[in-house]
Amino acid sequence: MGVGVRRSWVLGLGAGVVVLSAVAAVLTNYATESRPAWLADPVRVWLALAVVVLVVALIGALVTRSPGSPEPTQWPRFGPVSGALGVPALDRPVRGREVELQRLWGLGRRPGGRFVVVCAAGGMGKTALAIEFAQQARRDGFVVFWIRYRSVVELAGRLEEVAVATGLPRELVARAQHSNADVAGLVWDHLDRVSGWVVVLDNLDRPSDAAPAGELLREYRGWVRPSSGGLVVVTSRDRDPDTWGRAAVRIVLDPLSDVDGAAVVRDAAPDAGTAEQAAELSRRLGGLPLALRAAGAVLASPTSRYRTIPGYLRALTERTTSVLADRPEVSDPDVARRLVGYTWDLSLEQLATDGVTLAAPVLRLLSQFADAPVPRSLLTQDLLTAATGEDTTLAAVDAAVAGLHRYGLIDTPDPARTLNIPTVALHPVVRESTALRLNHDGHRSPFRDAVDHALTTGVRDVAQAGRGGWDTAQLLAPHLPTLHDLTTTDQSFLTARNTLDDLARVLAAAGRHLSELALRQHVLDTEEHTLGPDHPTTLNSRNNLALALHGLGRYQEAADLHRDTLTTREHILGPDHPDTLNSRNNLANALRAAAGARKRWWRRWR
Repeated sequence: MGVGVRRSWVLGLGAGVVVLSAVAAVLTNYATESRPAWLADPVRVWLALAVVVLVVALIGALVTRSPGSPEPTQWPRFGPVSGALGVPALDRPVRGREVELQRLWGLGRRPGGRFVVVCAAGGMGKTALAIEFAQQARRDGFVVFWIRYRSVVELAGRLEEVAVATGLPRELVARAQHSNADVAGLVWDHLDRVSGWVVVLDNLDRPSDAAPAGELLREYRGWVRPSSGGLVVVTSRDRDPDTWGRAAVRIVLDPLSDVDGAAVVRDAAPDAGTAEQAAELSRRLGGLPLALRAAGAVLASPTSRYRTIPGYLRALTERTTSVLADRPEVSDPDVARRLVGYTWDLSLEQLATDGVTLAAPVLRLLSQFADAPVPRSLLTQDLLTAATGEDTTLAAVDAAVAGLHRYGLIDTPDPARTLNIPTVALHPVVRESTALRLNHDGHRSPFRDAVDHALTTGVRDVAQAGRGGWDTAQLLAPHLPTLHDLTTTDQSFLTARNTLDDLARVLAAAGRHLSELALRQHVLDTEEHTLGPDHPTTLNSRNNLALALHGLGRYQEAADLHRDTLTTREHILGPDHPDTLNSRNNLANALRAAAGARKRWWRRWR
C-alpha cells in the first residue's frame, strides 16, 4: 500500500472518529436529559446537523483526492494506448445498427462477467460496428484496445500489453512466464479487478485457436474470457452459441433493411437515383453492407458509366440472374462470396473504362497475400509483369492502386498502425471472393507464383538492409506462412522453409521476438508433419523456437523445450554431436536466465 493511500486511510479514520464522538456526545446528553440550551431550538439543531454533513462531505472529498490515492474510478491512471492497439478509423456512417450499438453500450457499462460476440457472414459489417462502438466508448472515457487476430501467439502478446497498460506490473508477467505459470490466468485475474476498459478482438473466425490444446473456448481457460471489470467484444463468422459458452452475449447481424441499405448507397451517391431505387438495389444485393458500399463507390465516380441506380441494376442482373435468387441468402458464405464477386466485376470494368487496365491484376495479386497489410513496396512493375506476362510501368501500377482505393476495393491503413510504412489491405471478403474465382480449378496460378517470388525477394532484401529493413520484416511476417501452405514439391518446401528461417533471423536481430515466435512455430509444425518429430532438421527448428521463447523472456518455457530437444538429440545423434552440445549449452543459458529473473523479481518485491 502506498504512502498516499495510507495517509488517506488515516485522515478518513480520524474524521470518522471526530464525527462519531460528537454525535455520541449529543446523543448521550440527550438521553440523560442534560441537553444544551441550543437543542431546544429546532432551527439551530437542523443548522448544526447540516454543518456536520457538509464537514463530513468535505473531509471525504479531501480524502478521496489526497496525493497518491486512487481515483474514484481507475480509468485516469491508464497510460496511452500504443499504436498497435489503437482503434482504426471509420470514414463512413454505420447504418441500421442502432439497436446493436445500444446493446453494446449497456454491456460496456455493466459487463457482469459476460462478453460480446458480434457474429455474421463476411461483409455484413461486423468490424464497422465494432469500430463505431469503440470510438463512442473512447469518447466517453473508456480506454479501448483494438486487437486484430492473426495468431494465438500474437493475441497472447497483445493481451499482456493490455494488462500492463492497465496497471499489472510487468515484473509479474515476466515471473509467470519464467515459471511456466498460467499467464492467461494472471492477465484475466488482473483485468477483472480494474474497470473502464474495452478490448475488441476483431476477426476471430476460428475460435478454437484461442483455446488451450485439448480444450474448448467455452471453458474460459484460454486467452478469450468474460470479465466483470471491462467489456470484451469479439467479431467472428462463427455464430454457434455452443462455441462461445454461457457467458457470451451474441449479437447476430442480419442483412440491412431496404431502407437502411438504401441509406448506405445514398451516403456515397445521393444523386444516383431515388430512395425507392436505392432500396431496390439494396434488395438486389441482399442488404450486404460491403456490396452496397462498393456499388455506391461506382455510382459516385464522375467517370462511371453506371451513374444511375437503374443502369447499375441492369448490369448486375446480367451477371447474377442465372446463379442467385432475387433475395439471396447472404448468410451462406459461398453465396456471399459469389455475390460480392460480381459486384467487384462492375467496379473493375468501370476502372478499365477509365483506362486503369491493371486494376483487376493488382486485385488478384493482393488476394494471394495473407489477411494482413501488404507493404506497398512489394507492388512493383516486375511483379505485375511476372503475373500477367505483359510489360507494365510503375505509373500504371500506381494508377491501379489509386483506382482500387477510390472504388472501395482496397484500404490504405494509417501509417501510424503500420510502422510508418505505406501499405494496402483487402477486406477479407474481397480477398476470399477474388482468390476463390482465381484458383477455382485447383491449379497454382501465375499470380500465386509471382507473389511467392515477391515474398522471397522481399525477405532477401530486408536481410541485406540490416537495421533499415527491420520494420518491413515485421510487416512481411504474417504473409510468409502462405509459402508453406501452397508448396507442392520437395524443392519448393525447402525454399519456403529457408525463406521463413531467414526472416525469423532478421526479426530476432531486431528484437521482434513475438513475430519471430509465430514464424518459428509455423516452421516447426510443418516440419513435424512433413519430416517427423525426430528428424534432425525438425530438431533444429525446435531449438530455434526455444531461442525465440528465450528472447521473449519466457525462460522456463525455453528451458523445457531445450531439455526436450537435448534428450532427443542425445538419443538420435549421440552425446558428443555438435548439435547435442549446442542444446546442452542453450539449456544452461535458459536455466541461468530463469534463475536470474527470479532473483531480480525477489529483490524488487521483497
